[in-house]
Amino acid sequence: GSSGNYFESGISGLLGREGGVAVLLGIDARLHSGLPVDKGFIGAGLTAGGATIGLSLPMGGVEWRPTFRYSQGNLKTGRITTKMSSITAGLSLSTR
Repeated sequence: GSSGNYFESGISGLLGREGGVAVLLGIDARLHSGLPVDKGFIGAGLTAGGATIGLSLPMGGVEWRPTFRYSQGNLKTGRITTKMSSITAGLSLSTR
């Protein structure tokens, strides 16, 4: 009862012209079986989907990517199932 299965998948892409400002769009899905040995939050299972929106902002040799992600789904412990949602803000920076 101390092992579980985790499946996560996603896809994202940029809409815009090469070298210019672009919109970043993405979707993802998560399926976590949970751990039968733990009936609490630590061993909880998860079924959720999410969407990401952001920008790609090239400035000289640096590319900034601010993003916002929303996720919604169900969290299932050995005792209860409850709805969950999250909002995440992120920023990545890359150089060439």
